[in-house]
Amino acid sequence: MKKALFKKIALVLGCAGVWLVPCRGENTFLPDNSDKTELSAVGQTESAVMHMNDGGGKLTVTPAALSLQLNEEKVVVINGGAAGYCVSEIKAITDMTGADKDLAGYILDGNRLTIKGRLPGNIDVVITDGAGAKTILNLRVNATLEKGFVLIPFGSFMMGSEDGDDREKPVHRITLPETYAKGTTEVTNAQFCTFLNAKGVKSDGQCNIKGYGQWRIISAGPWGLEYVGDKWQPQPGFENYPVIRVNWYSARAYCDHYGYRLPTEAEWEYAARGGEDFKYSGSDNIDEVGWYIGNSDNATHAVAAKKANGYGLYDMTGNVFEWCNDWYNGEYYEHGPGVAPQGPESGLYRMLRGGCWDISAYCSRASFRYSDGVGSRGEYYGFRVCRQL
Repeated sequence: MKKALFKKIALVLGCAGVWLVPCRGENTFLPDNSDKTELSAVGQTESAVMHMNDGGGKLTVTPAALSLQLNEEKVVVINGGAAGYCVSEIKAITDMTGADKDLAGYILDGNRLTIKGRLPGNIDVVITDGAGAKTILNLRVNATLEKGFVLIPFGSFMMGSEDGDDREKPVHRITLPETYAKGTTEVTNAQFCTFLNAKGVKSDGQCNIKGYGQWRIISAGPWGLEYVGDKWQPQPGFENYPVIRVNWYSARAYCDHYGYRLPTEAEWEYAARGGEDFKYSGSDNIDEVGWYIGNSDNATHAVAAKKANGYGLYDMTGNVFEWCNDWYNGEYYEHGPGVAPQGPESGLYRMLRGGCWDISAYCSRASFRYSDGVGSRGEYYGFRVCRQL
């Protein structure tokens, strides 16, 4: 009956694979793969978990303490107490990014509690039985961040703008169900040169892109990079400037090499908004947070010279447009999914976001949408990376 109910919920919401978080004391339903065998209590076999029961005695949970990686799932078992278990509270024990959110997802099925770490930190999961007795599961959720990355916590936001172009409408609610890591800045000339040399890219800038064949991903010139003595190097003084004249394949090759990925368009706008309600990323005053045609002196600038947004991201407004993974469709907002949208299945152009040094304030708003061909290498184009945790 419970599985049938969940399947009906998942069908209606169209969100298979997503954790749903209702009010405290109710179940947070898992996707319909919750029977997979890797879900097991620490120190228990799957068969042991399946055959434990809740008959009589003091209310306990096994194990009483659990360590998870971010977005990992495991099962614990509730023992003893009176029938009618529920999760009555989930609370942060240490300061946590996004601690105002639901800190852990769960499904409670009889005496089996499947728990998922959604944000890093120390968490107490309070379990109550039908007689009001309580026991606590101590949960530690771990996440390892590389230098130069910040956590973007899962959540929901209103995507688009009623004050923008038609392609920014309608404003619609988007849910991104998993926490991930995002680069604090755009990829710099120094970082891209390190990649080019590791990849063995020669002066012609040609590179084989997995799944896409051979593409020219860079060229030397008076915009920050030069090829000297069989090596790529930043021009002196431009090491910390965003790499430009890179196409979508350039960004894809860089991500593939390091195990990163490009953000979806929805992820990009959610991160740009930074948990705040500003026109630009981090402020309603563009001069505080971005380089655009009104203050750039017709050039890019070193990254992180302006104020960061609420998530600690720099230059999400201006400096250079940033490639996203999505294909472009001007009507996608009208029919795309509300949970973790990946963009259209195909198209002629890929998405670019954020504005640049040579564009107006209007085109630098967090909601502004732009696109170009996958092979275009404009002096306005750069990128930043994401990493799944």
